[in-house]
Amino acid sequence: MLLPSQWNEDQKLSWQVQWDSFFKVLAPKSNVIRSLVEEQFKLPRNALSQWQQMPSDMSSRRVAQALHQTKPWKELRGDGFFRPETPYPVVGYEYQSTENTGMLLRTFMYGEAFDETFGGELDGNNLEFVVLYSGNDMGKAKAREKHNKIEEKVVRHLFLDLNQISAGDLENDNIYSRILRLSRRDANDFGLFWQAAAEIDSLSDATERLKLRTALIVAAMNKPATAKFALELNMDEQTKKNLEMILPIFADMRVADARAEAEQNLRDGIKDLLEVADAPPDVFALLDKSFGDNLHTFRDAVKTAIKEKDWQALLGAKPTFG
Repeated sequence: MLLPSQWNEDQKLSWQVQWDSFFKVLAPKSNVIRSLVEEQFKLPRNALSQWQQMPSDMSSRRVAQALHQTKPWKELRGDGFFRPETPYPVVGYEYQSTENTGMLLRTFMYGEAFDETFGGELDGNNLEFVVLYSGNDMGKAKAREKHNKIEEKVVRHLFLDLNQISAGDLENDNIYSRILRLSRRDANDFGLFWQAAAEIDSLSDATERLKLRTALIVAAMNKPATAKFALELNMDEQTKKNLEMILPIFADMRVADARAEAEQNLRDGIKDLLEVADAPPDVFALLDKSFGDNLHTFRDAVKTAIKEKDWQALLGAKPTFG
């Protein structure tokens, strides 16, 4: 099976896009994330429990003018804006799987565009930004210094590092928090994945089941230790089709897994032939070193050696198979 560390650049880019999208399904509904936001922005408990998702596609003349352009800047798309009841602020989310040194400038542009687009209909609600980071490229010391603190430089925003949020808090919260927990590199307990899968299957909302099952698979694929869980999970054909549509590398994984299974079956068949023919130990050792297309050549050589009752020609050709 092709592991994340073996993906090509196109696969890695596709993965990063889906990885950031993964948080849009989970973070706004996580009680743990919401509580951290309420605490740091000094909001009453559960102030953000009921909120309405707002459009995230915006255009801005202000941003265009700042860049000396005459037409409005149209390709401004935030990761998510959520409007609670008045008088609480609108919360804008940005999700980062890698450190983005331009995030402050981006949130400033989003803030200007948001005010220009929706400012007249917010009843005085201001906008607060939350940046949720899930990567490992920032460095632990820098991430530890920034985590759960509001930064005032350029744009006021709360920085949250998923890796530093209490694992216990996430595991003991709702299904959205638990999948966030399972996405971390330190989550390798298959039992927790199966428990989450069972809870998802028990949900009555089919649309939510599909979203969460997909999110769980994305979480599993975040590390080699649990990536194969994605292929072992019992999925209906609609789930598989949706995964392959939004996550093209999943189709590659299914092909790679089928190829690996076929190769293992071929290897087992060759081993059976060798055992029946009482082949020398050196031939078994050569089988262990043969992979891919070499296995087919090796099988043909084994059949010839059995027919001619002579293993020396096969052993003399070992560079061909190893």
